Amino acid sequence: ASTMLNAIGGHRRLYPNNPGFFSTPPEVPQQLYDNFSGVTHYTGRLTLNNSLVSWFTQRAILGIDFMSEDARALERFASPDLARYLTRAPPAGRIGQTLRRNTLFTADYSGTANYAISPALGSATSIGGQFNKSQAERSFLGGTGFAGPGLETVSATANAVAAAQELTVNTTIGAYLQEQLTWRDRLYLTGAVRVDNNSAFGEDFKWVTYPKAA
Repeated sequence: ASTMLNAIGGHRRLYPNNPGFFSTPPEVPQQLYDNFSGVTHYTGRLTLNNSLVSWFTQRAILGIDFMSEDARALERFASPDLARYLTRAPPAGRIGQTLRRNTLFTADYSGTANYAISPALGSATSIGGQFNKSQAERSFLGGTGFAGPGLETVSATANAVAAAQELTVNTTIGAYLQEQLTWRDRLYLTGAVRVDNNSAFGEDFKWVTYPKAA
C-alpha cells in the first residue's frame, strides 16, 4: 500500500495538473486524433461458351478485380483546454490523405475446331489468347494548420505538404496456335506455337516465341 501511495504522490508532484493519468488526459487522443481507412473491393467474372457449328467450340472468360482505398491520418485543431497538453505550437492540427486504386482486368479466349480426316485419323486445331492488365494508382495530399475547430479537409489547411502521385501499368498479351492429330484415340501428335509480350520490358522488347511438340 505504501508503495502505491508513494507512486501516486510522486505522480502528483511531477504532473500537478494531470490527475489520474501520465502526461495527457484520454480526451487528447480521443478527440484530436482520427486514423481512418475505407476500402472498397469487388471482383467479377463472366464466362461465355458457344458452338456455332457442331465441329467448332469456343469459350471466352472476362474478369475484373477492383480495389480502392481512402486512408486518412488526422490531427484536429486543438481547443484551448486540450492545447495546453501538447508540446508543439501552435496546436492547429494536420492531415495526411492517401488514395489508392488498383485494377486488374483479365481476358481469355480459346476456340477448337475438330475434324475427322478419316475414320481412324482425327484433327483438332485450337487457337487462343490471353490479355492481362494491372493498373495501380496512388496519390498523397496533406497539410498543416487548420484555421479553427471543425475543419478536417486538406483544402482547409494553411500550409500544404508536398503532394505525390504514382501510376504503374503492366500489360501482358499472349496467343497460341495448336494442332493435334489423333490415331484411333490411342496415339496423339501435338504441335503448337505460342507468343507473349509484356509492357514491363519496354517498347523495344520483341515478342517471345515458344514452340511445342509432343
